Amino acid sequence: MRTFTRTLAMLASAAVASAALHSPVIAFQTLDEIIAKNLEARGGIEKLSALETVKFTGTVTIQGGPPGPAREPMKMTTWTKRPNLLRRDTVFPDRSASVAFDGSTMWSLDSTVGTPQQVTGPQAMQARPVEFDPVFLDYKERGHRVELVGTETIEGVKVHHLRVTRKEGQVEQQYLNAETGLEMRTVTAVEQGGRKILLRNELSDYRPVDGMQVPFLLRSFVDDKPTTQIQLETVEFNIPMPIEIFKLVK
Repeated sequence: MRTFTRTLAMLASAAVASAALHSPVIAFQTLDEIIAKNLEARGGIEKLSALETVKFTGTVTIQGGPPGPAREPMKMTTWTKRPNLLRRDTVFPDRSASVAFDGSTMWSLDSTVGTPQQVTGPQAMQARPVEFDPVFLDYKERGHRVELVGTETIEGVKVHHLRVTRKEGQVEQQYLNAETGLEMRTVTAVEQGGRKILLRNELSDYRPVDGMQVPFLLRSFVDDKPTTQIQLETVEFNIPMPIEIFKLVK
């Protein structure tokens, strides 16, 4: 009887091991394997490294508050250019506005004012882009540190939780879909008004564009309260983009 029992136990253990080996999501993965899967899912190191410009068009919707024109989707166009240039134009119900970073100066322009204004202080530090490339691309060479926190579940989806400490010290939590390898959520703690708040981004609706996967839906939260939703309509890579559109001109 003991021999039969041991045989059953061995068969059960073998079945568990076989299920794990043939599962669509590998049960145990190293940090390097998880990052490699993410970069490959995004389109591959070669394609990501070759990007020089990206243009998005779509809509942005302010979340929360009473319904009305201010809560309707507003047209938005965003230009980004290597190494960290940014411009975003938004058409509001009663005006248009731009915000941009030319590599050293953050500035904004409101159609009701008519003159570009330099943005300084904490607002500029939070709004300015950190980098053009995805955080995991050549992260060691760029001075970032990445740690594997563990495997968790978000809304029924298995995710790998990675802690990223950027070169300048900013810490963010990255949650990658364990099956697809793609980013599903990012969480960053920042100081604002003398208190710490949590900024959370939810990424979904991934679609292929020129061989790269792009999240067409981005929902943002502050301390778990919804703030904005961005729905992309078009994405263009490596199109001509004159540097003048990023410059502060008074």
